[in-house]
Amino acid sequence: MTVPYSGGPHSGKSPEFYPNKQGRPAVIPQPDMSSGRTAVPPNSISGLSVTNIYGNTEITTNYNAGTYAVILVDASAGPVVVSLPTSASNHGRYYFIKKVDSSIHAVTIQTNDLIDGQSTVVLQLQYQYIQVVCDSTTWHVIGGVFVKVEEVLQDGFSELAQLLRQVIIQTGQSTLHLASLSDEPVDAEDVDEY
Repeated sequence: MTVPYSGGPHSGKSPEFYPNKQGRPAVIPQPDMSSGRTAVPPNSISGLSVTNIYGNTEITTNYNAGTYAVILVDASAGPVVVSLPTSASNHGRYYFIKKVDSSIHAVTIQTNDLIDGQSTVVLQLQYQYIQVVCDSTTWHVIGGVFVKVEEVLQDGFSELAQLLRQVIIQTGQSTLHLASLSDEPVDAEDVDEY
């Protein structure tokens, strides 16, 4: 509904008025990055049914990402590679890629361009996912639950090594302390180890 505006600095213009929305638009269009068109949110206009805005696909084998924005990957039968398209012709395109199975098989996302400076991203755990968007020169990770297993292991081993060093030092100090309380001689080997 459009109501003529009468008075004020915009006199003569007809701003849009939406009942029951306190002056806000009744529907806020949302860009659909996979098609380059603007979409209207589901159930925002009575009598209009809009479904599957984010088109999704479920895959079990290697896949070249295309029209579907959501890619659910089941790698239970073996490793799966998802190849992203060239960034030069895909400005604004985005993908959500998720590993849905609990197998040990990896889901590798690859591109001829880069994904945050890397040529591949690997999802190895069930329910890990990544959201990427293209700026026509590269792909950017903009969201997801994405953990590099190598980094987790490296951090874990580093912390474990530090903990073991502390245990060795404490054990050595305890040995020296106990030895000092007894009449037994302390071997030079025991002192050098700690």
